[in-house]
Amino acid sequence: MSGTGYIINGKYVRTNAVPDSAKVPRKQILHKQFEAEKDRQEFARDLVQPYLPNGKVNPEFITALPKEAERYGFVKREDRN
Repeated sequence: MSGTGYIINGKYVRTNAVPDSAKVPRKQILHKQFEAEKDRQEFARDLVQPYLPNGKVNPEFITALPKEAERYGFVKREDRN
């Protein structure tokens, strides 16, 4: 039996026809997708890992987070005299 369903008053109702009151407006779906993409772009550099799966240093980490790369010892610290 293939069909869809919806939740109304905390109970799942299985039916082929979902009432308009139970549908999520397309505008809300598009807004959630936009927010997720915006967050992904904004925080992408925070997800860069210092090491690649093979154990080598990740070059993207050095360019994305230079201060952290110094702390890890991937880049030599500049003389600050």
